[in-house]
Amino acid sequence: MEAVVILPAILLLAALTAASWRLWQTRGDVHSAAEAAARAASVSSGPAQGVTAGRQVALADLAGTRCSAPTVSVDPAGLSAPVGFPGRVGVRVACTVSMTDLLLPGLPGSFHVSASAEAPVDSHRERQP
Repeated sequence: MEAVVILPAILLLAALTAASWRLWQTRGDVHSAAEAAARAASVSSGPAQGVTAGRQVALADLAGTRCSAPTVSVDPAGLSAPVGFPGRVGVRVACTVSMTDLLLPGLPGSFHVSASAEAPVDSHRERQP
């Protein structure tokens, strides 16, 4: 009789722990991808190359994680600044993490996770338009 009462509570606690770990880990993965993408974009020679580099790095960082349908947006405005002037490159990374396999009552089927990061552009590096 005690097992009938205790076992569901233990299973519920284990599923809740797994859900919170999954969400915490995915948030870290997304934040790390945003930082790496911002750095990759900031060392590019021009805005178009910055967008490409930022997206490639972010998607490569998120490969093999629990992120599904990742989106990456890169703001390469700092790469358009003339040489000798400071600038910043911004990146926003977002994805969805699924919780449907955990079978927790009341838990949404998925969570949307996003992170933003900025990196400075070397003000003395030559840039292409």
